[in-house]
Amino acid sequence: MSFYSKLISRIQPTITIRSDGSPEIVFNIKESLSDKDIDSRLLKIAKMKNDLVDAIEALDWLENEGEEKKKRVDDLKRALNELEKNKKITEEALKLDDETFSMILKTANKVSSRINIFIGIIIGLVTGVASSLLVWFLTK
Repeated sequence: MSFYSKLISRIQPTITIRSDGSPEIVFNIKESLSDKDIDSRLLKIAKMKNDLVDAIEALDWLENEGEEKKKRVDDLKRALNELEKNKKITEEALKLDDETFSMILKTANKVSSRINIFIGIIIGLVTGVASSLLVWFLTK
């Protein structure tokens, strides 16, 4: 049976004649739902309710995740701003003019050459003593 035939079968027309002689037509709709129909509708409603509850829980979870990610992004932005400030400070601290840089290199070279001369003298003395002892031991 199609939807329209079911609908038409539920309509019950009533024709009455009023006291003034005019007809009155009233359409009454028969509601004949069985217990099985009512139970199936209640089950569908309960399923829809559970689906809505699940959807609300999913939306709450998504909202919480979004808030947490927003907090993390804000923290990262603050850290990035602080790093940029530190970078600028470091760059300014490292800006040395050529004259100062060359003076630092000269001083480092002087100290380095003095240390190298001292190390060379010690190595020369040690190898000289070692070779002399080796010759003395072999000729003995």
